Amino acid sequence: PSDPLKDTKETATASVIPAVTPTEDEAGPVSLRTILIPRVLYPILNYGFVALIDQAATVLVPLMYSTSLDLGGLGFDPFTIGLVQGVGGFAGGVTQIFTFPYLHRRFGTKRLYVCAYVMYFVIFASFPLNSFVTRRAGRVGAATWVLIVMQWTAYVVSYMSWGECFLVERAMFWI
Repeated sequence: PSDPLKDTKETATASVIPAVTPTEDEAGPVSLRTILIPRVLYPILNYGFVALIDQAATVLVPLMYSTSLDLGGLGFDPFTIGLVQGVGGFAGGVTQIFTFPYLHRRFGTKRLYVCAYVMYFVIFASFPLNSFVTRRAGRVGAATWVLIVMQWTAYVVSYMSWGECFLVERAMFWI
């Protein structure tokens, strides 16, 4: 009688296909041109645009908040600026954890990315609107705080563009 263990080893060894690795002559050198394809370029461009616009908004928030009322800002002290940014950042993080997976499943990658990216327009439109409302009132009032909350809500939604940046291939180009 034959040994079943020996038959199993022979069958397993016979079915393994050896890996073929191309030699250096067959593969050729990899050039930069081979990776500059739309599938690689679009996510890089998306990431670049999101990084640029997000950094612009991140820089303008403390600048706007700390500038005096006479010059068009809100005249907040450093503690208030830190408090607003800290609460906004914490709320954004918690919101992302619980809403991003649901919204991604519900709307899909491209729709969520475009919606999140559009929120940057709301953020930037809030700066002159906030200045106008505050100057007109002569102080930071309830309307100013409503606009600040609206701005931070848009900023929280815009965070989702970071999560979608590499998942969407052509969102910035509407193709």
